Amino acid sequence: MNYNKLKYFYEIAKIQNLSRASELLYVSQSSLSKTIADLEKDFGTQLFIRTNRNLVLTEAGKELQRQLESFFSNEQTLYAKVRQAAVPTGANLSAKLHIGFMAFDHGLFVPDTIKAFHQKYPAIQITARRYNKKEMFKKLDNQTLDMIWAIFSMDELVDEYDYKILDEHHFSIIARDDHPMANRNAISITELQNESFIAHGHRKNSNEYAYYFDWCNRCGVQPNIVAEYDYVESVMLMVQAGSGIAILSDAAPIHAFKNLVSIPLDNAPILYSGVFWRKDNGNKAISLFSQFYWEALNDR
Repeated sequence: MNYNKLKYFYEIAKIQNLSRASELLYVSQSSLSKTIADLEKDFGTQLFIRTNRNLVLTEAGKELQRQLESFFSNEQTLYAKVRQAAVPTGANLSAKLHIGFMAFDHGLFVPDTIKAFHQKYPAIQITARRYNKKEMFKKLDNQTLDMIWAIFSMDELVDEYDYKILDEHHFSIIARDDHPMANRNAISITELQNESFIAHGHRKNSNEYAYYFDWCNRCGVQPNIVAEYDYVESVMLMVQAGSGIAILSDAAPIHAFKNLVSIPLDNAPILYSGVFWRKDNGNKAISLFSQFYWEALNDR
């Protein structure tokens, strides 16, 4: 007994006409007659009574038809479910996801999200690491990172990226809370001409550095850069130590540092925080994790 024999019997039983069944199944009448004979031999009983024009099911034939009904009537559903099961979903997806992030409010929320995500989808392995911005985008381009959380300006967007904007930000001054201007609601960059600045990034190879340095120049200010650091945490530590002030976005996580304040800058350009991934990255865990992240973010 095999699938084809049972399938042929099921179709013949519905039609009860060997000639029409032959046409529908694209199988010769002689082959169908042999199939019926083989099944009757297998079951040891007659399944059809043959008349001049049609086939009539015996009681045994009717019972076999009933037994096969639940399988063959749902055959397309069965195929669809099996194919669907072969497509990775959150429940059975086994994948690796590499994430990079910068130190800002949304970026620092990534590790907490990973912990909750892993409890729901333990088969997906996630690694996350803090990077400076230039290195992070480089790794996104060569796909050693799948997703990144970054502060950016619109002129940094390229066609190869998909992205989601999380928030709008502006440049602000990071200073100690005992700085003479610490209680101001806003500061003009021209008031800071004689200050010492701790720079985030480096003069020769940093988008952040170039972006705020160019803005200062357009405002007629040449900031006195006394130190340069790749990581925003290092910048804030040096500000905390009294080595100078810094220009950072208002998303800088100053809440993690004692005695620091963020003071808005007048007419500062707009920055954004967002999530990036490459359009040609086929990692199915990207959409799953991003959706989980948005939902967790909205529940905060």
